[in-house]
Amino acid sequence: MGFWVLIGLPLYRVNIAHGLLHTAFSVLVVFGRAVRYSGPLTLPQVEFEYLSRKSRLYKLLKIMQRRQSLTRPEIAEYQKEALCLIVSFVRGHRADPSGTEIFANLLVEDGDDLVVVARNQDHRNPGARYPKDGMVAWGAISSGNAVCMGDIKKCIPYQASTKPYRSIMAIPVMGEDRILGVVSIDSTRSTRPHHFDAEINDLERYLAPYVCLLGWSIVAWSSMIDEQVVATNKERTP
Repeated sequence: MGFWVLIGLPLYRVNIAHGLLHTAFSVLVVFGRAVRYSGPLTLPQVEFEYLSRKSRLYKLLKIMQRRQSLTRPEIAEYQKEALCLIVSFVRGHRADPSGTEIFANLLVEDGDDLVVVARNQDHRNPGARYPKDGMVAWGAISSGNAVCMGDIKKCIPYQASTKPYRSIMAIPVMGEDRILGVVSIDSTRSTRPHHFDAEINDLERYLAPYVCLLGWSIVAWSSMIDEQVVATNKERTP
């Protein structure tokens, strides 16, 4: 509000009527935002999402306590729940509990490709492989920093028609001495400024604890894959 008043001061000096009109406009803008973020229809949903995140986080922490004995399907379910938690926070952060579809994926490096280990939705199965060169997710892994692409229609127009989303953000999953993988968050939001362009710094900071929850699961998943490969090779050996 102070910002709007500040830029309106010159109008008061030139013309009182114009200054009053500017003040009225400023009040309407602030009031509109207040209604959007704290209206009677929004508050119950925001509270529900907050309590849902707390419950999901508690569930994940309880699972972590017995991570040494988890099976591969249980680890996969844990990863999916962690991605759902991340999606829920993104929606809550922008007061958009259900208006915009969001996809969250966990990817790891495998040679020249990135492999999808887990997804927050079952619209596509995990296991898909993508050449890592040119991917936003690979940019996050190679740099060690969060990377975003605000509008893929502008940045990669030749691919945009095949994508169900408009904005991408990728956050690396850090291990003790290396980067273990990356969380890719895709949003269908198309308004300007684009969501991940405008809020990448805040989201990276707020999501960091949730992204860290996935680190041990990547290590466990990789160990299980290696053990499966060894067992398969032994069976094939005459």
